[in-house]
Amino acid sequence: MGLIAVVTLAGAVLLLAPDARGPMAALLDDASIDRDLDAIRADTLRVLVMDHHLVYQRVGPVETGLEFELIERFARRERLYLKAVPVQWPDSLLPWLARGVGDVVAVGLNGRSPIARKMATTLPYRFVSPVLVTLRRDPLCAAAVEEQPDADSAWVSMWSPFAAAERRSPADATPGPDGRVLFTDTSRYGDASVVNVALGRVRAALVSDAAANFFVGRMPQLRVSGPLNGSVPLVFATRRNARDLLHRLDAHLAEPAEKEAVAMLISAYGSAPTAEEDRPMPGCASTSAAFDAITLASILFRSAEPSTSVARPLGAGAGAQLTAAAHYLEELDTTWRRSVPDPRERLYFVAASYVAGAGHVMDAQALAGSMGLDTQRWTCSVERALSLLDIPRYFASPVVSHGLCAGGKALRRVREVVCAYANTAAAVGVPPGQ
Repeated sequence: MGLIAVVTLAGAVLLLAPDARGPMAALLDDASIDRDLDAIRADTLRVLVMDHHLVYQRVGPVETGLEFELIERFARRERLYLKAVPVQWPDSLLPWLARGVGDVVAVGLNGRSPIARKMATTLPYRFVSPVLVTLRRDPLCAAAVEEQPDADSAWVSMWSPFAAAERRSPADATPGPDGRVLFTDTSRYGDASVVNVALGRVRAALVSDAAANFFVGRMPQLRVSGPLNGSVPLVFATRRNARDLLHRLDAHLAEPAEKEAVAMLISAYGSAPTAEEDRPMPGCASTSAAFDAITLASILFRSAEPSTSVARPLGAGAGAQLTAAAHYLEELDTTWRRSVPDPRERLYFVAASYVAGAGHVMDAQALAGSMGLDTQRWTCSVERALSLLDIPRYFASPVVSHGLCAGGKALRRVREVVCAYANTAAAVGVPPGQ
């Protein structure tokens, strides 16, 4: 499947037009600050970054992000002080680089893009290919947007390496050869398109395989396609007159030991999902049986991460442990009774609180509310907000109090636990619930 026309919901961006030769291009050609490696050694290496998990993110004092960490390795080797300079809008990159506000551009830059041709670019540190991210088919989310590999629309960030340089309004959209139209999401650099898919708001997102692997590893409701087209190189960039800096960066990236380190860091930021991670979404009709804390506690005790299909012996003292766990589950059921009055939905909240911690589930409920999701419904609603708590932008949200949570793993396990509870309750004859 080839890539096709991309249209945007906002106006054209002159900066990325293929033949643009405006004042910013002239600034880089003729009037860039004279600041190369010697001047940087006496001062600070300033790296222009944008908020994205594969570029740069800061939570409190902790700075992370694949590209930032790669430049950090270079700075340590060269014994340079390093400072991240966040840029809100990509069209600030060229003038800020020219003026010396930054020395290196690290923003997931496509080495073949028009903007890259206005800078001096390094050797590629990796190659990425375009893929589609969609929702998996889900037995509990029939009313939501389902996985449709041949969906007639997809969203792509206008700053993606795969966004077309020419952008038009939706009224001028022309479908490509296979009938698909790709809409550009202009609201944010980075992950908004994928998050909208994860929340069931849009059918598909066009992203790099690198970004897709990061998200799919954290959100089991997502599915990623195979490559849709050829790969493009990702590079760093400097001013054209910073020749020594560019030379040292290239030499650093070309070293075999550094290539190995880059490969390890890339893997740490997301790899293709394993067969275990790529399982279909579990789901069964929620039980209508009354809440039975002992039955639920037994299932939770016997389930081994990440699947409830693997049982483990309870061992000595199991009775006391089960009793204590049952009392805790009853307390959780009471805790959630006011905000989740439906007992069938509340069962999910109780199980999730046991699996992930009540504080994280409360965070997920608050985050869901801030996103306009149903805060009284677990499946396909609050559970999806829980899966976002593995991403810095969301676990650092003002409505979140308990920080990072491996929400995707918890999402899958809660589904399995509730299915096991439904089957067990039916087998042992737990009375119907109210």
